Amino acid sequence: MPSYQAKPVRTSLRDVFFILFYKAKVFVSTVIVIAAVVIVYSLFTTPLYKASGSVLLKPLFDSSQRLHTQERFDVLPVSEQDINSEINIMRSDALLRQVVETLDLHKKTSTGVAALFSKHSEDSSKTLENAVLRLRKAIEIKPVPISSIINVSLKGDDSKQITKIINTFLNAYIDYHINVHRPGGGVDFYSQQTENAKQMLRQAEEALKDFEKKESVIDIPEQKINNVTLMRALSQEASLLKAQISQTETILDKLRPFLKHGKPLDAIPEELRTHEILVDLQKALIPLLVEKERIALMYPVGSVEYTDAQNQVNRIEKQIRVLRTQVLNGVALDLEALNRRKTTIEVEMSNVERQSTRLTLNEIQLNRLKWEVEQRQRNYQLYLDIREDAIIQAQRERSRVANVSVTDWAIESSIPIYPKKVFMTLMALIAGIFAGIGGAFAAFFLDHSIKRPEDIEKAFQLPVLGDLGELDGVPNMDRNWNQR
Repeated sequence: MPSYQAKPVRTSLRDVFFILFYKAKVFVSTVIVIAAVVIVYSLFTTPLYKASGSVLLKPLFDSSQRLHTQERFDVLPVSEQDINSEINIMRSDALLRQVVETLDLHKKTSTGVAALFSKHSEDSSKTLENAVLRLRKAIEIKPVPISSIINVSLKGDDSKQITKIINTFLNAYIDYHINVHRPGGGVDFYSQQTENAKQMLRQAEEALKDFEKKESVIDIPEQKINNVTLMRALSQEASLLKAQISQTETILDKLRPFLKHGKPLDAIPEELRTHEILVDLQKALIPLLVEKERIALMYPVGSVEYTDAQNQVNRIEKQIRVLRTQVLNGVALDLEALNRRKTTIEVEMSNVERQSTRLTLNEIQLNRLKWEVEQRQRNYQLYLDIREDAIIQAQRERSRVANVSVTDWAIESSIPIYPKKVFMTLMALIAGIFAGIGGAFAAFFLDHSIKRPEDIEKAFQLPVLGDLGELDGVPNMDRNWNQR
């Protein structure tokens, strides 16, 4: 039997189509499965949105240097170092903490925030530092090549929330940039000084009100005038009392000798001549004394006539002595009353003097408190004016140092960046076709059954002289016949 040498097997386009049609079920099922999996995944996956904004770094005008030839400001161009510095400022803890505190991201548990912190869902504590760390990792800050623009973007499942976060971040960044680059002191210092001056003014005004309420201060000058008038009246009355007391003491000194026993009662002192009863008694005593002398010449001393006359004289003298004693006691009482009145007036004058002294001290204290209020009012107004000037200067400085501006604010988007259903479906179909082709070839080459006449030459090293096509009327037997 002659030897037969098989020809080398070459795969042609016809073979490819043959394999695909022969393994059509594998090809179609692979395409359908891959496309179905991708479509289901895109339908049930939570949409992911992206919010982004951009910041432009403008050239800085240096007012400290002038080009003397052209009389204009020197311009400092934006360098790569400036862009890197601004990116580091954007990533600073203070700025991110301000954004977190403004939006309360460390307290909220909404879906947008949950998506923002999805990579750290295992950390259940919503502390401020954790929220700042998560925001730093979630926010994306990148410079645009060959430009002075910095892009800021954030991804999340809540378009409204991430847009709000980006816009808040850009607002906070502009203010933070100005605070970082502006000179120290200025508005903050004078604002603190103004607040301190206002507090001191309020304390001085409260001290003045408390003093006026405590001391019942109404009108000190008028009170002093009233005290002077009262003091003058009391001094005049004291002077009159002093004269009356001196006169009464003189009268009392002159009357005391007339009360001594054995003192003749025929003479009336001048101080007693104003008392009519005493004068009448004295006038009645003189005739009795004359009658007694006449009887003594006519009758003996022990006679009845002389005794009667003597009794009448003794009775009148007794009345005169009693009346003189009463008068003396009345003068003594008047003197005592005058002395008491003098003591009362002296006490009143002492009180008025103390009140005047107190009014003087109160006036001094009141003037000091008023002066202190006026002084602190002037200080407060001075710091207030300086603060206004500092604010104006800060606004000018703000326009100078604010060499950054927001070129694009974040806009809420209704189109998610992931999943892109049309694109993913198209890519799934393409991938399914390639996977189906690969699966069909794999299934074909792994299947070692005889499929074509060429397989006989390859398997048995025998030439094929001819083959019968499919027999009509004998279905499903061709493949079994080929296998046999």
